[in-house]
Amino acid sequence: MPRRAAVIGSLILFLSVFGLAQGMDAPAGKTAGEVFKNIQVLKDIPAGELLPTMRYITVALGVRCSFCHVEGNFSQDTEHKQTARRMMQMVFAANKSTFNGRPEISCYTCHRGSSHPQGVPPIAGATTAAAHPAASAPAGARPSPDQIVTQYVAALGGADAIAAIQSLVKIGTLVTPRGSMKVEIDRKLPDKELIVLQSEQGVRRQGFDGATAWEQEGDGAPRTESGAGARAAGPPAPLEIALALQHGTQGMRVLGSEEVNGRAAWRVAARRPQGGFELLDFDAANGLLLRVETFQRTPLGALPEATDYSDYRDVQGVKLPFSVRVAGAENARTFQFDSIRANVTLADERFRPAGAGAGSASQK
Repeated sequence: MPRRAAVIGSLILFLSVFGLAQGMDAPAGKTAGEVFKNIQVLKDIPAGELLPTMRYITVALGVRCSFCHVEGNFSQDTEHKQTARRMMQMVFAANKSTFNGRPEISCYTCHRGSSHPQGVPPIAGATTAAAHPAASAPAGARPSPDQIVTQYVAALGGADAIAAIQSLVKIGTLVTPRGSMKVEIDRKLPDKELIVLQSEQGVRRQGFDGATAWEQEGDGAPRTESGAGARAAGPPAPLEIALALQHGTQGMRVLGSEEVNGRAAWRVAARRPQGGFELLDFDAANGLLLRVETFQRTPLGALPEATDYSDYRDVQGVKLPFSVRVAGAENARTFQFDSIRANVTLADERFRPAGAGAGSASQK
C-alpha cells in the first residue's frame, strides 16, 4: 500500500476509535453531493454521513475501500461502484415500498460479510454454528432503572466522591490491529478532552475544547470540526456515564439478564441525548458497568460498537476501569492504563490545537 494510503488508513482507524472521523472536513449543512465528487445515489445525505456509510459497506460486504474505489482517485467510476449504486437503489426502494421507508433491509441482510451473497441454502450438517452460551439469570427480582443507577453510583464510590473529581489523566498503552502505541488521555469535566498517541510514526493529538473537535499529526496544521457535528473525542467513560445517569432515568428500561465476560448482568436500554439508544450492562453482583453498546446509524444500516470495562481500581475514592476494550464491526482495540490520576491541574489552553504540543500532563 502506498505510504499516503497507509497513513490515511491508519488515521481513519484512529479516528474511528474516538468517533471524530464523522464530519471532519465536511462543512456543516452541506450535502455529500456538494462536498464530494461524483456522488450520485447518496448525494442528498449530510456530508458528514458519507464516511460512516462507506465504512458500513466495507463491513457488510467484508471488503476494503479498493473493492469499489481506485486508490488515489476515489471519484473514478468502476464496475463494482456502479453495481453498488444499483444495490443501494434496490435497498432504498424495497424499504420504501414494503416497510414505509423504515431501514428494515440493509446490505448486511443479504451479504453477511461476503462480497457475493449466497442464494443456495447450505447442506444440512456441512457446518456447525457455535451455540451462544445462555446467560445465567441473576438471582432475585428484576430491579428498576432507579435501583440499578443507585447501585452503580454507590459501586463507583458514591455521588459525593464522583462529584469531587474534576479532571483525570490516564497513561498507558493502546493496542490495535496495527500494533501498540503509548497513549495519554486527559479529561477535564464536563467535556474537555485531549488524546496524545506516540508511535514509531510520530506523535498524534486529538482533542475537544468544549466547542471544537480537532486532530493534529506532529507539527502539522490541525484539522477542526465545530458546530453540531463536533463532539468529545474519547469513548464513553463510566465516570461521565454515572454523572449523566444521576440526572434521571427517564427513557431507561431494564430488558432482562445478560452474560458479559462470564459475569451475570442486568441489561438496560437508554435513550441517547443525540438520538437513538444504547445498551448498558451492569454487573448484577457489584453494580459496576461492564459494557456499553451503541449503534451508529447510516443511510444503509447501523454500525454497532461495544465498549467493555474491567480491572476496576480505586482512584481518589472512585473505582475506575484500567482496561477498556472497544470492539466494532471492523476491529477491536484495547486501552490498558498503567496509571490514572485525578484532579490534576489542566489549563483550558491544553485542549485547543495551538496548545496541544505543550507536552504531556505527566511532565508538568
